[in-house]
Amino acid sequence: MPRPGQEIETYEAKGVRILFRYPKWDDVRGVLACAKAMYEEAESGGELWLPTPQLDLAGACDQVARQLKALELGTGVHITAERDGRIVGAGSVSAKSGQFGQGYGTLGLHLLREVRGLGAGRRLMELLEQEARAHLDLRAIYLTVSAANPAMHLYAKCGYREIGRKPHFVAPSCRDIPFEERADIVDMALDL
Repeated sequence: MPRPGQEIETYEAKGVRILFRYPKWDDVRGVLACAKAMYEEAESGGELWLPTPQLDLAGACDQVARQLKALELGTGVHITAERDGRIVGAGSVSAKSGQFGQGYGTLGLHLLREVRGLGAGRRLMELLEQEARAHLDLRAIYLTVSAANPAMHLYAKCGYREIGRKPHFVAPSCRDIPFEERADIVDMALDL
């Protein structure tokens, strides 16, 4: 069973080292700082096309508590990405028995702009899939992404296939944009 804070691997590309590890309770302030950076990027018109909530300290505590609870109960895997002692992203696969039924997980992932384009997102996805196979009894992993999000190409390269689409569903950070200019939301799946 994974232990809080346990290191998984160190990834290096273009002189940047990223430590992938399990979350730990001490991550609360780092999660808050990372969420703030993601929110600021979304608000400044960056490439994020899904609503990015503003997180406060209580929300960061709740988020870390959910991650640690999922690890302890075996209902999800979560991997934190750290660069030079700072959290620069994270990913998770949650084993849910909700709308898809038992045996299906949902993937979520985010990386700060400073570590995008280094292959770290792809490596994080590979590690999440590896951990999900080892610790969760899943048949498939699902994700939802905006068709305008550059990460959609990463998901396709990692083997995810489109299984559904909602046209004109989302605007960048939910700005007031005419319906016909909004991006499609794409549901994708990976069979395990």
